[in-house]
Amino acid sequence: MAVLLGPLITVCVPFGAVSESHIASPQGCCARCCEKKGCLAAVYRSFSEECLLGGSQYPSSGAPDHLACLAPNVNARCQQQRGRDYISSRGATVKGVTTAESCCALCAAWDDCKVGIWHQRWHECYLKLGFVSERPSGRETPAITACVARPREEASEVPGAAEKLGATVWAPCYARNHSMPVLLDGARTLEDMGMRVIKVALFRPSWNYAVGSDWPPDESFETLRDVAEHQHFRELWDMRFDTYVLVAYSTAGGGSAGNMAAGYWVQGISEAKEAEEELQFYEAAAFFLERYPQKTFVFSNCEGDWEIRGGLGVQRAPKEAEFVAMQRWLRARQAGVTKARQRFRVPGAAGNVYLAAEVNLIAESLFEKGSNVVNRVLPFVQLDMVSYSSYDTQQDLKEFEAAMRYLASQHNRTASAPAGMAAVMLGEFGLPQRTMPERDVSFILGNVINSALAMGVAYLLFWETYCNECLPGPGCGADGRCRDKAVSVTELHRLNGFWLVRPDGSKAWPWKYFKAKINQAPEAELLALRRPSDSMDVVDAVDERPTLWALCAVVAAAAIFRCCRVHLRLKKVACDLV
Repeated sequence: MAVLLGPLITVCVPFGAVSESHIASPQGCCARCCEKKGCLAAVYRSFSEECLLGGSQYPSSGAPDHLACLAPNVNARCQQQRGRDYISSRGATVKGVTTAESCCALCAAWDDCKVGIWHQRWHECYLKLGFVSERPSGRETPAITACVARPREEASEVPGAAEKLGATVWAPCYARNHSMPVLLDGARTLEDMGMRVIKVALFRPSWNYAVGSDWPPDESFETLRDVAEHQHFRELWDMRFDTYVLVAYSTAGGGSAGNMAAGYWVQGISEAKEAEEELQFYEAAAFFLERYPQKTFVFSNCEGDWEIRGGLGVQRAPKEAEFVAMQRWLRARQAGVTKARQRFRVPGAAGNVYLAAEVNLIAESLFEKGSNVVNRVLPFVQLDMVSYSSYDTQQDLKEFEAAMRYLASQHNRTASAPAGMAAVMLGEFGLPQRTMPERDVSFILGNVINSALAMGVAYLLFWETYCNECLPGPGCGADGRCRDKAVSVTELHRLNGFWLVRPDGSKAWPWKYFKAKINQAPEAELLALRRPSDSMDVVDAVDERPTLWALCAVVAAAAIFRCCRVHLRLKKVACDLV
């Protein structure tokens, strides 16, 4: 006879499980579990008469009327840790669980459950799903027992980073060498590391590179090519990079409080604006093809799912007309690049110019069938390349890999598109290291980098070289960004820690690992770097609760305020911070 465990209290909305419909009772659900080979536990949905028998991801409907049951003679083995606690990116609570062994069996029944936390006093089992990390606290809680059902999945070391791994220099809050513009200072840092790939913003330079730099006013740049031909950028093009990924916008949309032309087309784009977009990208591509034929330049937008919504983190469903307008906007940009390539590319040249479209809300489309740029725009526009800002899946290796494959499957390629996954960029990934344990920084970033390399993506762009996110005080604007030419933000406690190099010149963990990766260090050395101590990046920066909230927010992609946007999935957060 199966053991009935009581109502299941759901905290988040994951997806996927083996399910059977029209089961009339919890007892019938348990019977099905007993009949199914390998079933450890089941969840019964009374409102839909649905029985879920374990699976790849823990099933949830958001309703608190679930019952879980254990199959008889369950022998699921877990490593029990008395007094230890864990946090996670998703989770659920099962009531009526009387033993740690039962909690273990519940966790073992679903592949994405790493740890079950059994509470002896309350007879509850807290399932830790998705990205899981030990709570960064030295205190033990005697009433709980952690039941570790399976280890965190770690990607193997993959070679080939030297030509693909790069970083972004965009809106930095500080500089290391004040004798040059901050754009070039950040680029020199990457060049000295041996990086061959760099990502920069090619629009509104006085806004994007304000700190310690002199730029003409925005209105003096009449076209995209005007920006590319500025002396500071010419110095950048002459540096030892092979590939430049350029977040580029024409001036067709005029100025804005944010990105130039980002989203001006949402309410519709006229034929005249389409023609202007095409012309400006044609002229800018021609400049690069003629002047730098041995280098590769990739024009891109930044996080198209926020652009189409019209603002940072705007939570609304785009309209069909807006998807169509974005298709027209991207098609015009691509037409300019394609025509310039046909006319100006030197046959046999090592370099090239491409156009990419970047998306940032893949998980919602892949797992929840939501309508976003990845499935409502990309399939309908031929593009050279596609790019992914990966904050919505980077914390979970399986989700990240599924998202990358889904993105590639949606890509409608031009005739000149690179083959296979070489047409896919990992346009942005990163973490606020100041408020995260180094063991989690190294785990997440190591997985992302090696998984992407194993897939054969074109480029991987880390966010970022110098931190761009500040907290209130001198030099920090109301938007949490550094736009004051005269005032840098250098206090570590006022920066979120998206960095390779800190303001004092010290190297963060990503710098050390990236440097070793680019230099093709032995596998043993790379693996050792990926398993550091439990230390925080800045030991005097945080107390426990802000640290936990920061970790929870990042792994759930819920509170990272970066260059453009963040996927605010707060309703899906399942971190237990009590």
